Amino acid sequence: MPEQQRGSGVPSGLGAPADAAGAEVMADPVGAEPMVDPVGTERVTPPSAEVDSDTDRPSGSLGTRVSRGLGWSLAGQAVTRVGIFTSGVILARLLVPEDMGEVAAGLLVLNVIMAINELGVIPAIVRWTGDVKRATGTAATIAFLNSVLMYAIAFFIAPYISRLTLTPGSTWVIRIMSLSVLVDGLVAVPLAMLYRRLRVLPQMVAEVLGMLVYVGVAVGLAASGAGPNSIAWGRVLGATATGVILIGASWWPARPNFDLRTARELLRFGLPLAVSAAVFEAVMSVDYLIVGRELAGAMLGIYLLAFNLSSWPVSVLSMAIGRVSFAGYSALLGDHERLVRGFVQSVAVALSATVPMVLVLGFLSDDVVQVVYGSVWSGAAAPLRWLLIVGGLRVLLQMAGELIAVMDRPGVVLRLRFIWLLLLPLALDFGAERLGLAGVGMAHVAIAAVVMTPLFLWEVKRSGMPLQPLVGTLPRPTLAAMVSLLAMTLVSPFVAEPAVRLVILGLVGGGSYLAVLLPANPVVTRTWHQLRGSQEAAL
Repeated sequence: MPEQQRGSGVPSGLGAPADAAGAEVMADPVGAEPMVDPVGTERVTPPSAEVDSDTDRPSGSLGTRVSRGLGWSLAGQAVTRVGIFTSGVILARLLVPEDMGEVAAGLLVLNVIMAINELGVIPAIVRWTGDVKRATGTAATIAFLNSVLMYAIAFFIAPYISRLTLTPGSTWVIRIMSLSVLVDGLVAVPLAMLYRRLRVLPQMVAEVLGMLVYVGVAVGLAASGAGPNSIAWGRVLGATATGVILIGASWWPARPNFDLRTARELLRFGLPLAVSAAVFEAVMSVDYLIVGRELAGAMLGIYLLAFNLSSWPVSVLSMAIGRVSFAGYSALLGDHERLVRGFVQSVAVALSATVPMVLVLGFLSDDVVQVVYGSVWSGAAAPLRWLLIVGGLRVLLQMAGELIAVMDRPGVVLRLRFIWLLLLPLALDFGAERLGLAGVGMAHVAIAAVVMTPLFLWEVKRSGMPLQPLVGTLPRPTLAAMVSLLAMTLVSPFVAEPAVRLVILGLVGGGSYLAVLLPANPVVTRTWHQLRGSQEAAL
């Protein structure tokens, strides 16, 4: 089952902010210190969180709003991901690897054009510090016109992508699936206003409804023999259902107009982020191109399943926190001390939640594929254990990228992702030629861990964020992971049946991790208070 989006670095359109990978818990409102607006044209005063109007930030404590928003977002992502996972299991039984290879070709195109189709007006509106009414009409025009252009490009390049990936039936999968960008262009401004106001509940409801529509359409059409087009139409109709709810919930009538000065201001901040998000999507999708070219369509379908299985657990975290992190960081720009504390807490939470998912699923990768998807997909286990590591790193690198961008350095994020995009295809090609799908996963890990993580951390430090407090977030999750791995290793020889191994070793690994992580852990305590919206959690 294809992911809604493989990840991006900042809030984007339908599918979420971003694969798009986030950060999380912010605290109290900033003071009324002057601050440069997003495009650097004037000095304005950021709105206080106590102000409540259609043009300003939400009322009440920023920490409370962000924390409750994170709680709703996590709940929504959990429900949505369960639905997507369940439908993926059903679709794996209805479709064959060649069908999923054609879906992967569609996602190769869709992921990139979805990242750039609104040209960054969503994060620009979220961070806008002037009169937001002046910006929304122009933003709506920019987003929709560019989404039409993106669809036209997708329509015409579809046959070439089909030949390049050795998936002859993917031309119309690409053309159908790419209709989603038109919906995305229409909802860009309403979604931006929901982000800006930290109104997460309507987004959660919209995504759950969209997921239900997707599942019903995709499974129904696949059962009737529609093949990969079933997933393509499911994506389009699911996005449409989500978009209708978002537009209705925003209560923001963005009447299209165009003002050249406003457009320049929006694009000056947003365009580098949009290009950066597109580059990141290219980074996260270029493996489809390499696998399709080197190993052909059936292997591409198997790889797609492995990638999505590796992504969905950490996506619950990254997509949930992405809804509140960018707006939260933007609102704390005037208070560096709180911003530092909030970011360190964010890393601690993300690390604590990501490690057990990566560890347990990696240890049980063969059993997961065998039990959940069946023997026809057994080849997915080889890359899965490596791609899980990449998924965990994506969460942390997304958080770092959002922080760097919010510190008015979006060009730095773009440069880092260009480096990633230049290096990754060479490594993927080398790995695919020598070790097949497992080599592709290893290449992903090598570039993400050895090259990109140090580069992102260096730029985080240059943005004014000290690294020493981040090091302090490592010991407890690391110790818990070691204990969990040891416990699963000791129990593993005594459990042979794959289904039983999933249950027993999953409980042993998860339980031992929590037993070490939870007791007297200040990160856990503070996070619990924040999810409840308690003032005890104010940073």
